Amino acid sequence: MIDKSAVNEFDTEVLGRQARTLAEIAVGLLKSHGLKITFVESCTGGLLSKLITDVSGSSAVFECGIVSYSNRIKIGVLGVGQDTINRYTQVSEQTALEMARRACALSAADIGVSTTGASGPGGEANVQAGVSYFAICHGQYSTCTLLDVSEKKLSREQNRLYTAKCALKSICDYVEKISETGGNYE
Repeated sequence: MIDKSAVNEFDTEVLGRQARTLAEIAVGLLKSHGLKITFVESCTGGLLSKLITDVSGSSAVFECGIVSYSNRIKIGVLGVGQDTINRYTQVSEQTALEMARRACALSAADIGVSTTGASGPGGEANVQAGVSYFAICHGQYSTCTLLDVSEKKLSREQNRLYTAKCALKSICDYVEKISETGGNYE
């Protein structure tokens, strides 16, 4: 069970969003810019897709969600390079970026978001529990963020929620930046 006080503290102090959930903000921003989004999730196991589809009207912006937990699916269905996973592992910036790019290619969504990491209780691929990556891809723009809360010793569920909410916040920030810059994001 998630420690509600830790989640609330995270929402207000780390993310700074109080009035509406991050998912509601993301859906509103995506709608206002006519953008579609898709997710390819590994460590979050569909949580991002769930958070977005919990919002009424999300069908206007949500193209699809794929949970690619195994490397076999990352390679065979998504098209992530076997050499990428062999060289960098499934929990890496390179894999996260390929996953996000492939999400866009498979769905024709404007924005692709991926998550990959080790939620716990143990680590994987020589990565400690609490280490994850999420990537955002939109046209020629792509970025990847490393999250490392391994020292906090969060539960599996808290690690997954942390990754999902950080990804949602980054989506909000990204779409807001598009609005401010007239579509150019550097």
